[in-house]
Parts: sequence; C-alpha cells; structure tokens
Amino acid sequence: MSFSHLLSILFCIANLAIANTVNLDLTKHVTIPTIYIMENNPAGASILALSIFSDGRLSNPIRTSTRGVGERAIAADGGPSGPDSLFTQDSVVVGDNYLLSVNAGSDTLSLFNIDPLSPISPTLAGSPANTLGNFPASVAYSSELKIACVLNGGSEGGVSCFSVSSQGLTTLDTIARSVSPALNQPTPPIFINQTASDIFFNPSSTALFAIVKGNANVNLPSSFFVWPILEGKVSTDPVISQVPDVFLAFGATFINETFFAIADVAFGTSVLEVGEDWSIEERAHVVVTDEKAICWATYVKSLNSVFLTDGGESNIAVLNAISGELDPTIAFNASYNGGFDNVEFKGKLYVLTGVGSIVVLDLGNEGKEIQNVDLSGGGDKTGFEGLALWG
Repeated sequence: MSFSHLLSILFCIANLAIANTVNLDLTKHVTIPTIYIMENNPAGASILALSIFSDGRLSNPIRTSTRGVGERAIAADGGPSGPDSLFTQDSVVVGDNYLLSVNAGSDTLSLFNIDPLSPISPTLAGSPANTLGNFPASVAYSSELKIACVLNGGSEGGVSCFSVSSQGLTTLDTIARSVSPALNQPTPPIFINQTASDIFFNPSSTALFAIVKGNANVNLPSSFFVWPILEGKVSTDPVISQVPDVFLAFGATFINETFFAIADVAFGTSVLEVGEDWSIEERAHVVVTDEKAICWATYVKSLNSVFLTDGGESNIAVLNAISGELDPTIAFNASYNGGFDNVEFKGKLYVLTGVGSIVVLDLGNEGKEIQNVDLSGGGDKTGFEGLALWG
C-alpha cells in the first residue's frame, strides 16, 4: 500500500470520527425546554405544550388529549368556575420524563411519557387510572420513589397513590387516605371553604403533604396532612396540623427541607416550618397589601424568592426566602385579569393569565413583558389550569 493511499484512508477515518462527534453534539442540542398546561374541559381534557426558545419566548401551543374529561368547580355566583376551575395548585406536574394530569370529570389520572427529542408531543402511557375517589384536583410525583399521589376534592375525597413507569400507572391502594372532616364538599365542589388545595412531596421524598382549606366563618383553620414515607411506601396514618391564622391556604412550594411557603387567599403568604415529628408551625405571616386572591406559589432557588400570583390582580408578590419579607411587586398588564399560576426558567417568569394566555416576564429587566401568547386556539380558555416545566 502506498503512502498516499494510507494517508487517504486515515483522512477518511478522521473525517468519520469528526462527523460522529458532530452528530452526537447535535443530538445533545435537540432537546427544547417545554411548558405544559392542562385544559380542564368537560367535553374532553387536554394538555397544551409550548416550546421555550433560546430568548425565552414561547412557541404556539400543541394540543394532546388526556383521554379523560374535565369538570368545573362551582363559583361563588353558582355557575361553573373559570379561570381557576379546580381551586388547586399542581393539577399538572412533570418529573423525570413523565407528565401527570388530573381528569376531574372522569375521576382519573393520566400519565404521559416525554420524549426528550420531541417534548412538545407527550404520549400517553397506558390508560388513565381511577383515583379511588372523585374530582381529582391536584397531583404530586416523587422522582426518587417513582410514586405519584393524587388529591381528590369531591364528595369522595382523599389521597391515593400509584407506582409510575413508562408503561403506565399501577394503583398502590385499595382505598383512598381520608382527609375528612377537613374536606367537606359535594361533587363538584363549591367555592371555596373546605376545598382541596395542593398535594406535594418534600424535597427528600421522605413525606407526602396535602392541604385542605379551612373556613374563617366558623373559625376553622386550614388543615395540613403529612404522611411519612416508610420503607419506600406512603404511610396511611397522617400527622395533621392546623395553623391558627391560616384559613385559606392554597398553593405551596418548598424552600428547603424544613421550610415551605404557602399562598393564602385571605392575606398573602406564610412561611411554615416542618418539625421532626412532622408537625407544622408558622414562622412568618406576611400580609400583602391590596391583594385580592393570592393562590399560587413558586420558589426559585437561583433567586431565593417565592413568586406569588394573584387571581384578582395583575400583580406578582415576591417573597424574599432569606429575610421572610416582601421584595418589590411585579406588575403586569391589568387587562390580563390576574395571574393563575407561574413557573420560572432562566430568568423568565411565565404566568398563566385570566384571559387565557401566558405572559412572559423578564425578571432581569424589572419584570418587563416580552411576549403574550394567546391560548384560545388550544381550547376553552376558562378551563386552563396549572403550569409545569420540563427541561
């Protein structure tokens, strides 16, 4: 073999190696962060997915059926509630490459697989699972345990749990854990006292938490249920706490292993501490001036801040997680009729609005709006619920 022939072969091998390296690098960059919203529609529930581009802006939504149906809670005026048609936080959640969404009308929980190469098109894993109750309204997922748990908020309320795999959901219970008499509602539930609020695991997945609102009219505080994890399973006997001046606890978000913040419709926000015995006590009671309906809370670790959206005002209260005091409020367009959940990604805050859109706010520029995406083409805007982030 001539030297020139050998050199040609080596050159081809080198080029092939470079090409393979380039292909691998391209594969790594195909994944696109994605936001998911649940459409709580009695005619058929869906997931809306929107890609997040490099500048923080969103794509148009892609719609995927949950193979379940929604149901609206009853508003104060006696009609179907919406927006905020479930009275809860975490109706749709993401963990690992899974997405979970409640179907309040069919009493089921849907599980989707998320393909990292095409996260905008999640695919159902098996069939939706019965939640052993009615009006499922909030769901939690533990990546460590590979367990999902749902909070039913109707006349047959309670908490049931499932093992999670790419093949689908497997029921772990024969009967739901009771949250009575704290939860006291028909199906569908009626605004807003003693309704289900939120369910979530602590950061270490050593306990499952659920919140049920109280009733100030009869001096009944909100109830906090904690089920410790024992040998990898969610226990059945809860530790129950009530905080005397917290009557309408809604959404919650952990700050660290010991402290979590809650949004309270009546006054603003509180920071609560979890004791070694799983009891819960209030450490900071923060009144937000001129708030109308602060319901949703999101902790952003990189900013050490909790962002609280108000369903009655286009204002976002910001709680400093270190000092326990309020930072300057972020105001957005008043015509959007309030905020109904929020999630943060790389310095942008994505807020579900009262007019069926997602507004994108630049936290690095005093919350300036950079985009408002109309979701009306994706379904009935009064039924949009929850925000979950993958990526």
